[in-house]
Amino acid sequence: MAYDELKNVGFVSYDGHYGAEADLLIFDSNALTSKQWDTLGELGDNSRFEYVEAIMNNKSLTEWEL
Repeated sequence: MAYDELKNVGFVSYDGHYGAEADLLIFDSNALTSKQWDTLGELGDNSRFEYVEAIMNNKSLTEWEL
């Protein structure tokens, strides 16, 4: 799947989330299934980046999904 990875950037999202010196993954929202979006919402903040990165790179998701 196609995605962009930006490193060491600052950002502000439309809903007000913000950060600095962050790594971002930018991808088509349709790249995740509804189940994957649900799983993403249940994960802790520190696991979400790696989870989406694994999805984008077609890697095993067994660490996050049962």
